[in-house]
Amino acid sequence: MKKTVWLMLLAALLVLAGCAGGTGEETGTKPNETETDTAAVTPEEIPDVLPLAADGKTDYVIVYGKDAGNGERMAAAELQKYLLQITGASFDVVTDETPAAVKEIVVGKTNRERAGEFPWDELGEDGLVIKTDRGKLWLIGEGRGAFYAVYAFLEDYLGWRYFGVGMEVVPSLETIELEPIAEDKQIGGFIQRSGMGGSELDVLKGRGNTMNASPEFEGVFRESGALLTGYAHTMAIYAGTGWGGNDSGHDPCLTSEQTFEDTMKCILTGEGTYAWMAGGGLRNRTGVTTVLLTQGDYGESGCCHCDECMARVAEYGWSGHYLLFVNRVADALKDEFPDVTVLTYAYSWTIDPPKGGVKAADNVVICMCLDDACYAHPYTECKVGGHGMFYEGLGIEVGEYDVEAIVNGWMEITGNPFSLWYYPNLKNTQMPNLSIWVMRENASFLADHNFAGGVSGLEENFGELRAYLSAKLCWDPYMSEEEFERHMNDFLEYWYGPAWEKVREYLDMLKDYADEGNHQYVQSETVELYPYVEDRTNEYGPTPIVPVEQLRDYKKTDWSQYYQCQTTVTPNEVVTKGRPILEAAMELADTDELRAKIEKLTIQIDIVESYSLHQLLTRVVKVTLPNVFRASCDAAVEAGTMAKSEVSGLVNNFRKYITDKTAKEYHEFNRQLAEKIYRSGYTTYRYGWDVPENVEELLLDNVPTSGVWNEGTWYRDM
Repeated sequence: MKKTVWLMLLAALLVLAGCAGGTGEETGTKPNETETDTAAVTPEEIPDVLPLAADGKTDYVIVYGKDAGNGERMAAAELQKYLLQITGASFDVVTDETPAAVKEIVVGKTNRERAGEFPWDELGEDGLVIKTDRGKLWLIGEGRGAFYAVYAFLEDYLGWRYFGVGMEVVPSLETIELEPIAEDKQIGGFIQRSGMGGSELDVLKGRGNTMNASPEFEGVFRESGALLTGYAHTMAIYAGTGWGGNDSGHDPCLTSEQTFEDTMKCILTGEGTYAWMAGGGLRNRTGVTTVLLTQGDYGESGCCHCDECMARVAEYGWSGHYLLFVNRVADALKDEFPDVTVLTYAYSWTIDPPKGGVKAADNVVICMCLDDACYAHPYTECKVGGHGMFYEGLGIEVGEYDVEAIVNGWMEITGNPFSLWYYPNLKNTQMPNLSIWVMRENASFLADHNFAGGVSGLEENFGELRAYLSAKLCWDPYMSEEEFERHMNDFLEYWYGPAWEKVREYLDMLKDYADEGNHQYVQSETVELYPYVEDRTNEYGPTPIVPVEQLRDYKKTDWSQYYQCQTTVTPNEVVTKGRPILEAAMELADTDELRAKIEKLTIQIDIVESYSLHQLLTRVVKVTLPNVFRASCDAAVEAGTMAKSEVSGLVNNFRKYITDKTAKEYHEFNRQLAEKIYRSGYTTYRYGWDVPENVEELLLDNVPTSGVWNEGTWYRDM
């Protein structure tokens, strides 16, 4: 049952799903038992190389089944459209009711195929076959699969590239002579392929990228299923104890009979304290396939600690404690709603597999949120854990995070888990992100462990590139490193034009930084991920003596010459190496649009430099310069050029002056940074919890009073 349900399952966290529709019946058009299409043709007349088009003309027609559904019909029309754009030739589209001919491009299931020629059962909804045989080009797939066969042929054999809605490269070919294709069979690596995000949604929602959980598939990938409610943390909503977010209530007592009754009532009827968030109830809705029953984002303070709950935690672990409740709800729903799946999280304090023999019910699916893993290195190569933001007081050891052990443990609990791919840094989504380079190996790891699907997490930082690569990996998690880099370079060249190689150099630099042993976590603070570099070898060396006239006229003295006299403080190497690369990229940018894209990348460097500048100025203002000033005053007193009574007031005045001056410099740097962030149109700055001093305040000052920033999703009150 679980696999069947997964074919309809919607991705969690505000992601709507789509599944194939109108694809025709298995008992529709039947393949012929004999080769009627080539019966009157001698073998010499069947070409090995197919001359699909030349000089704007073609002898080929596109054929689909007379009983085909919307998928095959629309796929045939899509192929006709792109072949016209690519070759200038107009390909007629006909059904298989027309007499068979040698020169045909066959789309989907028709009477042209031999009995048993294609593995339809194996292909399912998404699979495809491309091959040449008997003078024909076969683009085989049913419903969604027919679309994917057309797109795979256009991309893999003709050089078409689809990067998202309104983002594609259509080649121009005077001649298409197709070499023999024995059989190119492709089946999507994950059953469920979906995404969430901001600006990258234009990449994720297009049908050309094989993401099957999207509503953007008119009449073919129809939005036939739905979450009962799209809120990510629902347990508190159904029980009436909060709405799941930070500082918004608490998770209910999971051993309370009242909690169970309130939860069931709300799920079934939509009635309850937070009815407006509960989705209306299963009995009042049609087409619902998934109920999210998920823990809140509260942390330790949001868990019930009554004696009954804590006794169950001791026996089954936190995850077992939660899963027992989820199983009970799922069991109560299964008879009335046999096609509804209950999805719950393994997340933070529930990430460790249950103890005591607790397993997921057949109609329960686990979404694994590996949020404390290192995302600078592949899951299998790094066991360094993140901050464990919810672990305090729960008795869970923080510091080691063994993803492989966690996943293997859960595989004994559930059959086909789902995964949320946590590639952003939610502390600050704009700072440099090391995770692009681990996406391929992590995807193959999840596929190896029988994961049913994946959601690409929100990410504004290289968000479009990350979304495109996520789509490719969801389809082919076992692609080679060369294929991964080809997809990366294709997108970079499209997105960054003449500057793309410099942008690639910047990404390579970030990879080198990760390879040096630096880690990245979902909740990393910038000062920990990209610390400034401090050399204190001269700290106890001789202190330079400032001439007495400069001490008295300190406002006219250039104090920068003394900044590094005792302690050398420089920005992180990501700044020192990355800024020149992006400056070179900016010089290559030849349009305002491209210059804006490069400027958006420089925000990553500015964020790190802002922290480094703060540390540098703090060190200089509080330690180095006052030490130099005081030592110089003492030397002047000893030389008889300054009265001892003058020193205290002079030092205090200098300290106030230099503090105010450097604070203004820092504030001005951040003012320019805030303007750049605002100009860039970032829509996810609401996740920038750990931002440089003043930046968030400065941003708020620039946000329109309506609360909406750049028609995006940034809200003043969040």
